[in-house]
Amino acid sequence: KSAEIPDALFALGPAIVEVGGITPVDQPGNPRPRLFRLPREEALINRYGLNSQSAWEVAVALRERVRSFAYRWFRGRKDAVEFILSGGAGVPPGSLTDGKMLIIQVAKNKQTKDDDIAAVTNDFVMATRELAPYADIISVNVSSPNTPGLRTLQRVEPLTRILQGVVDAARSVNRTSPPKVMVKVS
Repeated sequence: KSAEIPDALFALGPAIVEVGGITPVDQPGNPRPRLFRLPREEALINRYGLNSQSAWEVAVALRERVRSFAYRWFRGRKDAVEFILSGGAGVPPGSLTDGKMLIIQVAKNKQTKDDDIAAVTNDFVMATRELAPYADIISVNVSSPNTPGLRTLQRVEPLTRILQGVVDAARSVNRTSPPKVMVKVS
């Protein structure tokens, strides 16, 4: 959720790990309890409500992850972090592991009004600017069922504006190849 264990998850074997959803500023999510077990159906109900640390806090954790990787493999390079992020290490800059990908999911804050498309776009762009350097793919979340009104952003006009902003922010990352952008829809 907060980029605390991507390396441990990769070590378990998956080729793709997703971090997030991450909002520009931190938010607590829905009131507790928000996870319910249905024993007879062998199911869970998730009503977390997109609790998140800020994009800046998660970016700090991801940069430290890259710095740790740089220390292990490129200890003598002063520009080791930038070298890795720009592809010089020969591994994807997000996963830091050949053949694997780190997806970072960005979302808007709950208090941002859904009908203010400029503010919504700004939320996604702010989170993307902070997190894109550390991602192989940026995932735009416009589908959380626990965030009221979010799915209305899947209409053509708002989604086009949001994606244009996110793609531009991803392309502006100072890397040899910027992260790809995908959309999470319902």
